Amino acid sequence: MKCLECGGELKIFDSRKEDDYVIRARYCKSCGRIFYTKEQFFNDQDEGYSQLRALIKKRRAAYWKKREDGGKKKTQKGSSLSSDSMSI
Repeated sequence: MKCLECGGELKIFDSRKEDDYVIRARYCKSCGRIFYTKEQFFNDQDEGYSQLRALIKKRRAAYWKKREDGGKKKTQKGSSLSSDSMSI
């Protein structure tokens, strides 16, 4: 993870496990700022897990489609300018 303030590297200095999550205390090696993160555990029976898996699948498909298209955005039909339309 990177520091939200300066972009420096974060180091974990404390972790506390609760029922279904872990709270981690992190500090930035560059600016000294302290951050706390909460990591939630999911199992395949949780509704949140199903929604998360669906979102990941959708984003992964969009990523690979973009890669196959060469990473270029498609223009709308008739939106490109031709040299004929630019003549005065």
